[in-house]
Amino acid sequence: MFTDNHQWTTEEIILAYRSQHHVEAAFRTMKNPYLVGWQPLYHWTDQKIRVHAPYCVMALTLAGLLHREARRAGLELSLEALCRELSSICEVINLYAPIAGKAGRLRAASTYTEPTPISSRLAEIFRLNDWKAR
Repeated sequence: MFTDNHQWTTEEIILAYRSQHHVEAAFRTMKNPYLVGWQPLYHWTDQKIRVHAPYCVMALTLAGLLHREARRAGLELSLEALCRELSSICEVINLYAPIAGKAGRLRAASTYTEPTPISSRLAEIFRLNDWKAR
């Protein structure tokens, strides 16, 4: 190993080298189009690309915060598994015609997909039930 940080101790150099994998993992995550990917990029002007870049970094940061909170709560999931579990939580809104013979708006009824034990735990951790329609 080589470094130009001559004021660092040997321990600091080794810790910096070993923590490099976090940055590399973040770049791998940004290349994954199913998580917070940079690609596909549907913009052609420099201005729109400059706006797209901070959005990707912000999404990566938020995903990392979610991952950290899930780990603090005792769930040892990869970021990809965490996103997959959160994506499995879906709300379906069924619209029904007004009662026969009466004019009015469509009636709506919300239902949710059957949660897995992990997605149920994630809903508790992130307080997603607070957002359900009442």
